[in-house]
Amino acid sequence: MTSLDQFVGNIRQLSIDGKFSDLAQTLTNPNIDHLSKNIQHIDSIIATFTLPEHSMCMLAGLHAITKAPNIPDFDLFLTQVDTFIQTCSAEQVHYLPQYLCEICHAITERLRKENRARVGIPILYRAIELLRRELGQLLSIHSDLYQLCLLCQWFEPALTYLDIDIIDINRENGKFDVKHLLLAYYYGGMIYACIKQFDRAANFFENVITVPATATSAIVIEAYKKYVLVKLISGSISNTQLPTYTSRTVQQAVKSLCGAQYTELFNIFNNGTLIQFDEFVNHHREQYARDRNLGLIKQTRNAFICNSIQQLTKTFLTVSLKDLANRLQLQSTNEAEKYLIDMIENGQIFASINKKDGMVIFHGSPEKFDANNMLLKLQDETEKRMLAEKQLRELERQISLSKTYIQRTQQSSPYHDRPKVLN
Repeated sequence: MTSLDQFVGNIRQLSIDGKFSDLAQTLTNPNIDHLSKNIQHIDSIIATFTLPEHSMCMLAGLHAITKAPNIPDFDLFLTQVDTFIQTCSAEQVHYLPQYLCEICHAITERLRKENRARVGIPILYRAIELLRRELGQLLSIHSDLYQLCLLCQWFEPALTYLDIDIIDINRENGKFDVKHLLLAYYYGGMIYACIKQFDRAANFFENVITVPATATSAIVIEAYKKYVLVKLISGSISNTQLPTYTSRTVQQAVKSLCGAQYTELFNIFNNGTLIQFDEFVNHHREQYARDRNLGLIKQTRNAFICNSIQQLTKTFLTVSLKDLANRLQLQSTNEAEKYLIDMIENGQIFASINKKDGMVIFHGSPEKFDANNMLLKLQDETEKRMLAEKQLRELERQISLSKTYIQRTQQSSPYHDRPKVLN
């Protein structure tokens, strides 16, 4: 009997006996990695494992295939992985979550290169449902799912998870890489920007920027560029200052690497004219094109015009369309009327247009804050904040009981190095 036969027999027996902890330790031991070393026999080895009884053994076999230089029949491999996810034992897979995540990473990269993103979305979706232990738990393969959804513009599967706030991270047996946290929020922000939920997009990009860091990644730099633009589009940015809890390293990096193309745009948006805005954008158009932000820049221009109209509502009660178009530096009164109608329909301003004499009349907000829908909204927001407080208290409790935290606080105590008093 060869060492490979002995190894396969051993892991099968551990699986039959239900010794899953020992099995996981054996399969992850780099000194006895017989599956990867005998990749030429992997198909016949996998055929000996039945599901769901030998789920962990099958998972290790599929994982070994991804470590090979090339997957010869990739479509067959996709079928094997999908079948495994739908028929395996969740209990066993939870002992080796990092293996399934690494398989999904390999699938995502291959499908991205082959421009077949849509094929992988159902597989990754089912993998997440298999691995996550609670609704708000983040896995590294969330970023893979969001990337594929972006590539094929199919956002519904991603939004299933994006609309749920993250309260926990699956450590994947210590294999979770912070890169996937950054990418999950970065791709999530891009998806929300695509569906024009700019406030939510800004929140996701801000999460990328404010992750504690001693070095700045390219992901953070790109997130900052989009963060500035979606903030301007949403009209919720008051200054260019990042949150105070942003790493100093990140703050310095974005100032030096993003340059005037983004930081100066803020000043023009708030204090400049439309002609100045257009001249600035045209001057830096190549940079915006390289950053793939021309679409957001176009929407920022629309937001600039809408912001200018909102400022005029604070100055005028009535104004002619011609005067409005001149003040906004628009090409015609028809263009000015188009922006006004869109803003009225979207509830951004309250106004009426008298086409007979070409006048615009601005009104105050008709909102009655004692209406039922406003009370329901207030109740919903209150419940969300109460839930967030509850989650924060639970996280605080877990941290206070953490051995690592207790050791560090004891080491930093001024009494730590004092000699013990002998009785």
